[in-house]
Amino acid sequence: MWGTAGLSVSQGICADEGVPALLQFAEQYQETNKAPSHNGTITPEKKMEGAPSSSVSEKFVSSSMGNPSGERSTSRVGSASLDSVTVHKALRAREREVSALRAEQKVLQQALKALKEKMTGIATERPSARVRAELPDLTLLQQWVGGLRAAWRGEPDVRRAAMLVRQANEMAEEARRATTKANAELAAQTLTLKESAQLLKNLRESHQDNERALSELRVQTRRAQEALKVLKVRYSGVSDNPLASEPSRLGYAAGSVLGLDVLGVIGERQRWGVPVERADVLAGIVDAVTGQLQLSRGELDELVTRVDVEAGAARARWVAAQAKRDEGYVAQFSRQKGVKHSPMGFWYRVDYAGSGVLSDDAVIDLVVKEQLTDGTVIQDMALNGKVLSQPLSSFPPLFKEAIRYLQNHGALTLVVPPELAYGDAGYPPTVPPNATMVYTLRIDGERVAKG
Repeated sequence: MWGTAGLSVSQGICADEGVPALLQFAEQYQETNKAPSHNGTITPEKKMEGAPSSSVSEKFVSSSMGNPSGERSTSRVGSASLDSVTVHKALRAREREVSALRAEQKVLQQALKALKEKMTGIATERPSARVRAELPDLTLLQQWVGGLRAAWRGEPDVRRAAMLVRQANEMAEEARRATTKANAELAAQTLTLKESAQLLKNLRESHQDNERALSELRVQTRRAQEALKVLKVRYSGVSDNPLASEPSRLGYAAGSVLGLDVLGVIGERQRWGVPVERADVLAGIVDAVTGQLQLSRGELDELVTRVDVEAGAARARWVAAQAKRDEGYVAQFSRQKGVKHSPMGFWYRVDYAGSGVLSDDAVIDLVVKEQLTDGTVIQDMALNGKVLSQPLSSFPPLFKEAIRYLQNHGALTLVVPPELAYGDAGYPPTVPPNATMVYTLRIDGERVAKG
């Protein structure tokens, strides 16, 4: 019988992988050996030397089977108030208990193997006697196996504890994600709040700037109103219709020319960088003409001297900068392809030679564009729809020589030094002193002079 049981165990070990062989042996033994125990029960101490004492098994039985309600003395877990720390402690205690049971399982497996070998030897020595050895009392072993099964599969308390730990971990992960999301939303709200605060600050500063500008405009408006009152008083003796008579018209014309000259001076000094207000200049002219000067003669002389000094210094700086700019332009233009230097002293480039030789007595229709080296356009006849028509002999020497390089409908570009253009005086208010001029000439056509 023991041989048959041992063979059944050997053949059934691989039948259910993942379950210890000792558990399978105990199940098969309970199913095939239902005979009552004999009086001569052999305890593990009496079976063989070196067999494990039942104290270890009894300890396990008392710890795993003695509490029918399923509670553990070392890992009692409350279903309602179990927290993560208690669960982890219970799991560690259960792991230690399972390790001890595995060690004891190994010892019992060795004892079972020795018992099988001994029974096999007895059966071999007495093949015909059929020695009926009394079966050992396996009650404690069955109890131990039941406890081991519970430990292997996990008690309900342990499974519940593991489930609670898993739920706690999931809740912690969900809380972590919620915290991360909340932190991101808080950071976005903080950034939006900072941007709003900066925008509010900028709006306040802009409002303050507008308030200051409005205050200045109010002051200027008040001054203008006061000046207007003064002018009304000053012009109280002037005729409402100065152009009613011929002398009035002549006087008005003279004043207009003087006014244009004044505007030229104002524009020139503004171009040099000297601040000049037209209203102030006009007030000075009116006061001088009407004999109502607001300053003494000594103060006027001192201020005029200072104005002349400042204007002269500004003019010198501007002329120096203009000369440097002109030199750079001439140097760059002279290196371009097709540029030549005329005997008169200007640089030119024929953009289109034209066709048809111009006769000396023909009337030339000429279109000219005049500008400074910085690109400032002084005159553009094509833009204004104007054409200069006169015989070739009537043109100034500069343009007469330039035209001789062309044929009918030809075009060229001239770069003229100051001495061949407006010179040191310039042409206020548009052409500064010592300015190098750039001209674009185009012959719009020619015709025979009448008579």
